[in-house]
Amino acid sequence: MSWEAPFGDPGADEDPVILIVDDGEAKRVALRAMLATLGYEMIEADSGRAALRHVLNQTVAIILMDVRMPTMDGYETARLIRQRNKTRLIPIIFVTAYAREDLAVSAAYASGGVDFVYAPVDADILRAKVSTFAELFTKTQALQGSVRSITALNQALREAEARSRAVLQHVGDGIVTIGATGRIESVNVGRHGVRSRSNSWLFGTL
Repeated sequence: MSWEAPFGDPGADEDPVILIVDDGEAKRVALRAMLATLGYEMIEADSGRAALRHVLNQTVAIILMDVRMPTMDGYETARLIRQRNKTRLIPIIFVTAYAREDLAVSAAYASGGVDFVYAPVDADILRAKVSTFAELFTKTQALQGSVRSITALNQALREAEARSRAVLQHVGDGIVTIGATGRIESVNVGRHGVRSRSNSWLFGTL
């Protein structure tokens, strides 16, 4: 299955969005109710294919994924999400009614799941897990913003330096720039070389 498509700007800082994937409307409503007090934006998908469309079109912080779904189950959906670079790191929490001893844990982790919530869902446990991943998402966004700011500043400094050099190389008189320690940082001899009078005056002030 090919599902490459444009993706939202990964550099823009965004609030955490929780994607709830379950073919049962009642279960989606129940999960939303449990998480409502956290204040995060929540979106829903009633199938694996609908979930793929959501992650293609917006940044998702966490996915709550039902294991048992028709056509495309939670494991297959998770594997497809992991195949795409821009979505492969989204934390996926499987929500399952399987008994702990019946759940194929190795298969779940292999497909991309990072945690599990077992039905009947304990609301406190669910909120704790979601809050942890949402906080991690927020910190990651902040770090990426800092990196972008530093990168932009370095680029601006390089451009300013290039402009300064271009100006110095096109002036007629010789120019010497001196750093804070008194050392000569650059010398521009001008278009016709350094004139002796100008040169002696400049170096006489060092």
